[in-house]
Amino acid sequence: NAKERRRAKKKAQAVASEESKCTVEELMELAAAAKANATSSAKKSAEKKEKRDPYILFIGQLAYTTTKQMLFEHFETKINNDVDNIASSKGKPVTTESLQIRLLTDKKTKKSKGMAFLEVSNPELMYQCLSLHRTAIDGRRINVERSAGGGKSSEARKTKIASYRKEQTD
Repeated sequence: NAKERRRAKKKAQAVASEESKCTVEELMELAAAAKANATSSAKKSAEKKEKRDPYILFIGQLAYTTTKQMLFEHFETKINNDVDNIASSKGKPVTTESLQIRLLTDKKTKKSKGMAFLEVSNPELMYQCLSLHRTAIDGRRINVERSAGGGKSSEARKTKIASYRKEQTD
């Protein structure tokens, strides 16, 4: 068995070197380089997967006068001033890098539609933001819910949102 594998390997190397006009050593170096590229591409795909699964929250029931700055300040003050957050080691301050806001606006009038999406950098911050569900900002009680990406009426998206809502109420 082992002898057959070695013979087959030598035969394959001979055929490859004959076809490519390279020595066996050069082919081995090329194979090693290709293997290194494969592992680096695997790392890149893992990084892309992390980027594809961001922590996104939907903010609803905003006043039409609420701005991005007002929304950021609301989350910043409530989370950074939370006594439990400061006492815990997990508590990280809210910054513009850790919390990105997309306020939905009308294309023609450029006025707010009364809803926004928050993209947070880590799951701990996401759960801290979820704790601000039903808090008041600009005279309105806001809804903070976890969002699922995808099409508007996708069944997978609907089931994902339903499970997020159930998890949030528990």
